[in-house]
Amino acid sequence: MIVVPRNGYANRLQAWASSAILAAELDAPLEVCWVPESVAGAEAHDLFAPELVDRQFISEAMLEEHLGRHINSIPRYLTLDTDNGIVVLAGHDQGEQYFMPDLTQMLNDDSQPHTLVVVAGGKFHLPWSTDFVRQRAIFYQRLSWSPELDAALTDAVTDHGAFSALHIRETDRSREAPPRHTIKEGLRALAASGAPSSLFIAADSPKGRETWVRESSALGFQPWTRATVTLDRADPRAGIDALADWRVMSRAEAIVHPRASTFSEEASVASGHHDRAIPLSASMQRQRLRAAAAATHSALTYPQRNWRR
Repeated sequence: MIVVPRNGYANRLQAWASSAILAAELDAPLEVCWVPESVAGAEAHDLFAPELVDRQFISEAMLEEHLGRHINSIPRYLTLDTDNGIVVLAGHDQGEQYFMPDLTQMLNDDSQPHTLVVVAGGKFHLPWSTDFVRQRAIFYQRLSWSPELDAALTDAVTDHGAFSALHIRETDRSREAPPRHTIKEGLRALAASGAPSSLFIAADSPKGRETWVRESSALGFQPWTRATVTLDRADPRAGIDALADWRVMSRAEAIVHPRASTFSEEASVASGHHDRAIPLSASMQRQRLRAAAAATHSALTYPQRNWRR
């Protein structure tokens, strides 16, 4: 089995974890083809242990040799290449989970395919799988990281005992992001639950970090953050910093986070305290208002943007 993780780093981790669980259920070895994209510019060796990369990762050229085609020409959805014995799953807009029942039948096809290639940026599992959250947690806890990311984690948590975490997302997925009063309610619920008052704050903007260091302090927390080199997602350095934050969050005993964020959702799974997470979202009315405001702004600025081009 070969997985080609896509999209952002947390989406890639989801796809890799899902593939590892599926491969174990199929009793098949798993290889990973890690291809950087604009939203995830870091190479595999920037993020993961050298021995893991050497053992389990294959190059884009090796994958194309398997498939007999360029990676960008992989067909969408679920296909069976009977001549070469290869099943390809690329869910795209449908998602991989939609195809799981059909995949099960296809793997039992009389042609007996021997290779499954999954191109994915999300989570999926066989229909009869159980304890999917726990299985992902086990995968993340066993994952071997690069020396730089191990050092970043150690540097971040050394002076802190048990802690909670807050994830703030103000750039992408901002339409679904919880408003300030909802985040405050989440933090109050966190305090009432008996979770540690030491609070790690991860945010996708310096302003977000500064705001919630101030706001959480006023609510009785002891906030702290990591110094981030860059937030430009196309920069490989940003991937290292983002996954350093993710690894710190995965050590938290409870996380307040945007419900729509794969990044913090998977961190809460990796922590083993997923049941203590407090996911937040904006109301549907607020999301509609934000969508309308974005559409209006786009319409009003179109002439100027078009004139500039």
